[in-house]
Amino acid sequence: MVQEIANINGLEIGTVRIGTISSVSIHWLPEIMKMFNEDHPSIEVQLLEGDYDDVEQWISTGLVDFGFVSLPTSQHFKVIPLIKDRMLCILSNKHPLAEQNEISFEMIKEEPLIKSKKGSDNDLKRILKENNVTPTIKFELSDDQAIISMVGNGMGISILPEMVLHRVPPNVRTLKLEGENYRTIGIAATSFKTLAPATKSSLNI
Repeated sequence: MVQEIANINGLEIGTVRIGTISSVSIHWLPEIMKMFNEDHPSIEVQLLEGDYDDVEQWISTGLVDFGFVSLPTSQHFKVIPLIKDRMLCILSNKHPLAEQNEISFEMIKEEPLIKSKKGSDNDLKRILKENNVTPTIKFELSDDQAIISMVGNGMGISILPEMVLHRVPPNVRTLKLEGENYRTIGIAATSFKTLAPATKSSLNI
């Protein structure tokens, strides 16, 4: 995405409205926005942050021109896949499984689970369903750092995207899950052909 933004040229005026999720806002957008603003200071970029369900709703109603989503989407959008982000298991460093090299779903199927709130848990629900796990949900939280803090204090385990686990405290262990488990982050729009010129140029399409 940074490379795509770096290749933008010929854009002079307009507004780009983007729906985004918190991990993208934290890890991608600051650099992207900085580069875009330096190259195109006359273009206004409006950001609206929410969960997966929020962003899909904003796209479908036209509140945003496009949005960052987890694929597949629940609605029939046009999409551009960007990156596969591994889903990892986190638990307290005092947990009996903390010294494992890899966690199987059999190991954790009875563990109390701390999960993201509805609307942000699409990837987790999909992975658990694929591995025939019916979780015992202890807490549902809207903030990833709050989930990590709860896990570190031994309140349960969690499964989160690697992107949000770049700086975990020393009392939290991050472990690979068995198999290939990831979320795919992409850009979605109702149609890329009908986007406004400023938006098309921001996506280099």
